[in-house]
Amino acid sequence: MDGQPLANAYLEFIQSGTRPAYGKTDSSGNYTLEYTASQTGAVPGEYKVKINTGDEANLGLDGEMVPAVKETVPSKYNSETTLTFTVVDGESNVANFELDSAGTIEQPDVGEDEN
Repeated sequence: MDGQPLANAYLEFIQSGTRPAYGKTDSSGNYTLEYTASQTGAVPGEYKVKINTGDEANLGLDGEMVPAVKETVPSKYNSETTLTFTVVDGESNVANFELDSAGTIEQPDVGEDEN
């Protein structure tokens, strides 16, 4: 984002009629999509792509509340995404996205009472 790798970002490739493929960037902004627990990549076709860094507050595996993580990616790349990518069968598909930080950023639910 803004010319720098975006670490720890979640990517979701969404295509009508099939399950989404997911990935998470490493510290260099690289990622590999997972289609199922044992299958990487995505089926061929046109995808809407969502990218975010935020996460809602939720219960962890130990039953303790995990706090929300602040979103740093503008809505135009997640809840109101304008990003698309076409996966072509038999080709090496590399999806790089040039993101800029300008725009509205929606924050996830922090899980706190409003009282």
